[in-house]
Amino acid sequence: MEALQNHPDLRRVREGAAAAHEVPSQARSLPDPVFRFSAQNFRVDDPGLDTAVMSGLVLGIIQPFPFPGKLPKRRDVAEAQATVSDQEVGLLEALIIERVQRAYWQLHFAERALQITRLNVGVIDTLTNVVHARFAVGQAAQQDALQAQVAHSRLRAALQEREQAMRSARRALNSAVGWPPDDQLPPTEAPERSPRVVNRMSLAKAVLSESPYLELARSKVELEGRGVREATYDRAPDLLIGADYRLRGVVPGDPTQGADMFSVTVGLSLPIFARSKQKARIREFQHRLAEARALEDSVVLEITTRLERLVDAVERLNAEIALYQRELLPEADLALDASISDYQAARVGFVSVLQNWDTELELQIAHERLLADREERLAEVESLTGALLERFTP
Repeated sequence: MEALQNHPDLRRVREGAAAAHEVPSQARSLPDPVFRFSAQNFRVDDPGLDTAVMSGLVLGIIQPFPFPGKLPKRRDVAEAQATVSDQEVGLLEALIIERVQRAYWQLHFAERALQITRLNVGVIDTLTNVVHARFAVGQAAQQDALQAQVAHSRLRAALQEREQAMRSARRALNSAVGWPPDDQLPPTEAPERSPRVVNRMSLAKAVLSESPYLELARSKVELEGRGVREATYDRAPDLLIGADYRLRGVVPGDPTQGADMFSVTVGLSLPIFARSKQKARIREFQHRLAEARALEDSVVLEITTRLERLVDAVERLNAEIALYQRELLPEADLALDASISDYQAARVGFVSVLQNWDTELELQIAHERLLADREERLAEVESLTGALLERFTP
């Protein structure tokens, strides 16, 4: 889908994920060694290498070595953070696809509502001609002609509203894809009009294994778990190894004749503040781990409940759409035809014709609204479960 390449939000989180993948190698690397240069023990009254036995220029290097296991644990934490970033990308991709699909079906409804309204302009024109013909021969009241004119004016106003709604829906779809708002779009395709049956049990399993919402929550649990393990290693002392080389001058009376000197330093960091630092850090990550696990439980409850509501909505929409197609639309069409015939035969007033026409118009638009709503709910199901519905159709 082009939205997955164009959308600026997705580009942003992908760059963030790419940055997160650069961290593990940094976390696994040793700290940089420290190079030192110093001039030591020079006399104030006569500075120089040849004026005091202890004077010298010292070149040194110190390399910290974290306790064995610390660096791998830090790398593990960084890798888990990169995984969290990847899952955030996956979730945003699913949300963008859902947003595009919903905007697409909203545009489709706006197009169909406009088409139906335009077709009914022709219908009301025909009814108006019937009224004028009867009025010309004295078989219709003046109020019939006025009512026809009012209905025609109302329909023109509705037509303007539908045109504006379609323009707004087109801009919303362009925005969801990441295109300029006024880019031209091809006409939308009609949705499936037959019942869209989905397998509730298979979807319930899929949402617990493939949902991007749950995958993100689980990756956060793994991240905090690795954080706890890394924090426990933080109590161990780090090793420091250093080496110095002293350049000396020749000083009268020096038995070493100004020989250079070499020294080695070994040190350990002392975690004497472990109670307020390292142990507190362990407790911090333990609390974060408990928080992440609670979040996972909350996400499971939320997505399973939401899935049930969505499947219920799809089943309800299936039933309503079938009712419209089987009964309401055919009956409304028959009622309008019958009222027109009865009006021409002077058996009913024109207001009855207008009522039946208005009812049929509302039912036609409501039917298209139901079809679009069902597709939007199915798009939400796909986003929630992270799987295509074709796999779960009985």
